[in-house]
Amino acid sequence: MLNDAKPFVSVRNVLSGIIAVNWLRRPWTRAEEKLLGTDTDEAIGKLLGRDQATVGEHRRKLSILPKVRDWTPEGVKLLGTMPDRQLAKYLGRTLFAIQNRRLKSGIRPAENPKYRPWPKEHLCLLGTMPDADLARKIDRPYQTVRSKRLELQIPYKHPRYVWWQPAELEMLGAMPDEEVAKRAGRSLLAVRDKRRQLAAS
Repeated sequence: MLNDAKPFVSVRNVLSGIIAVNWLRRPWTRAEEKLLGTDTDEAIGKLLGRDQATVGEHRRKLSILPKVRDWTPEGVKLLGTMPDRQLAKYLGRTLFAIQNRRLKSGIRPAENPKYRPWPKEHLCLLGTMPDADLARKIDRPYQTVRSKRLELQIPYKHPRYVWWQPAELEMLGAMPDEEVAKRAGRSLLAVRDKRRQLAAS
């Protein structure tokens, strides 16, 4: 970072009109090192005009334990109200810090809406309607509903589209459309559309 460095200019390049700048980290003073661990790396970095990562790196090099930011009552109240990873980002803390504090406080983790459990009444609906319709009905992503149905090997009971079987296709053109519709259990319009589609292909 620019705040942790000072320029070193090659005399040869200066004389030749070409200035090459190599950025070197600013050396640490004893007064600065005494501040390490007295506050968070972020706060020390802002105070000294250094990058947080640079502060943490030098603190670990000197085997100085980090200063952990105290938890506020407001922050503790948020534990378990949202997924740990989301709360860590919101509070600016590490995921480990969130999980460690929540476990010590005996607070259960919040349910992730992407992985919430399937109640029996929702499982019973699988296959009773198209996956997209069920997804809207129970407020779940379409892909989640489809994956769950395939995982449980549940077929559609009333599919929106029934694929034509080879035996049904053989009847098209071999007998009147009305007869095909009756035998295949399809509408007359569906039979005519399929016959015309095959004739055009």
